[in-house]
Amino acid sequence: MNIEKDSLYRYNPEMAGARYSDATGVILSGGENKRIPITKGFIRIGGSSIISRQIGVLMELFGHVMLITNKPRDYVHLRVPMFGDVIDKRGPIVGIYTALLNSKSDWIFVVACDMPFINPNLIRYMASKREGYDAVVPIYSKRI
Repeated sequence: MNIEKDSLYRYNPEMAGARYSDATGVILSGGENKRIPITKGFIRIGGSSIISRQIGVLMELFGHVMLITNKPRDYVHLRVPMFGDVIDKRGPIVGIYTALLNSKSDWIFVVACDMPFINPNLIRYMASKREGYDAVVPIYSKRI
């Protein structure tokens, strides 16, 4: 499916306030913090941590929200279900696999913990295109 890029950010009143109770929002918080000596999700932008902002957006959109992390003690204060990778040190694909194994939903929406500006309208748009597909993956300039 090819989507006109301008249409992604246009306001669509039919999608405003849409909530997907049959899907789970997933935040991947892994990595070794080699380039930045702090957990990237805890970087503050506009008075809130990136991960707190993400949880807020995902809770607004999805029936469930979960965090995939191998450092659950760092995130207890967030009060969301947490799961550790089912296979150690294999990267984000294992985090996605872990989310699929632990989700009660057939659909998951995955973001990395270092993405501060996730767009609810874009997420709604992507969710509205999932019917009949196994996955919806954004592509920009021929890259995922």
